[in-house]
Amino acid sequence: MKFLALYASPHQGRSNSAYLLDVIIDEILKSDENTAAKCDLTKMRIGACINCGVCRRPDRTGCFQKDDMTPIAEAIAEADYIFMASPLYWWNVSAHLKCCIDRFYGIPFDHFKGKTIHLVMTGESKPDNEGYAIVERSLTNVCNYIGARFEGFFAGASTNTIPAWNNDQLIADAKAIGRRFI
Repeated sequence: MKFLALYASPHQGRSNSAYLLDVIIDEILKSDENTAAKCDLTKMRIGACINCGVCRRPDRTGCFQKDDMTPIAEAIAEADYIFMASPLYWWNVSAHLKCCIDRFYGIPFDHFKGKTIHLVMTGESKPDNEGYAIVERSLTNVCNYIGARFEGFFAGASTNTIPAWNNDQLIADAKAIGRRFI
C-alpha cells in the first residue's frame, strides 16, 4: 500500500503531532509491501485558494497555480491512505495544513474517492476539547464532499508539560494505528 504523510507543524524538531505521525509511519513501514511519501508543508510553497472556480471548469484538471501543491496532488492520486499531522491551533488545524486542505478543492475528487484521510492532532487540551470536535466535524464534512472518509487521532500532548515522546500511552496508541496497516 502507498501512504502519503503531510506534516504541518512549524515546531521543527519539537512537534508532538509530527512525532506521533512518525511513530505511525514507522510502524506501517515494517511491512515491505508498504511505502510512504513524506511532505513537510511548512517547507513547501502552497498558495492560498482564491475560490476563482477555474479548477472546476470542464476543460481543467486542477488549479491554475503552479506551486508545490502540484506534486502533492500527484501523490494524493497515487496514495491509498493520506495521513496529516497538525497541532491544534485556535480551534483548527495549522495554517499550513488549512491552506493545503483548501486546495483539495482544485484536485479532481476521483483522486480521493474511497480513500481514508487520517489526522494526527495534538494540543495542550485533552481529546474531549471542543477544538478537536470542531476540526473533526469540519474534516468529516470535507471528506464526505470529496468522496473520502475521515479518521482522527486526537492526543493531548504538550512540549511544555509531557511531550508525546515521553508519553508511553500515546506512543502505544500511535503504534496500534500503524499496525492496522501491516
